[in-house]
Amino acid sequence: HVRKNCKFILGNMWSSRADLRLENAVMIFGVKPLMPKIADKISRECSSGTHVFSYRFRVPMFDETATRGKDSGSNSGFLAADLVYDHEEMRVYRVQ
Repeated sequence: HVRKNCKFILGNMWSSRADLRLENAVMIFGVKPLMPKIADKISRECSSGTHVFSYRFRVPMFDETATRGKDSGSNSGFLAADLVYDHEEMRVYRVQ
């Protein structure tokens, strides 16, 4: 059953074809310089509870205490998520 419900999209993550709004799990193979941009896309398009799997590079996470009192634009490049798995080079986040 899982195989029928999975899809693999190979291509430009920034195209309209890579809309993440209906996904409940996302696997990313990003590179370090793109991780803030990837965090923005996930923040905009993924709903609360979505699991994000990241191989090798960490997704920058929003730290509420570090940005308290700053303007709302300061969250750009950060993902509001819980790190639920961190072992060797694999990380799993749950979007808040």
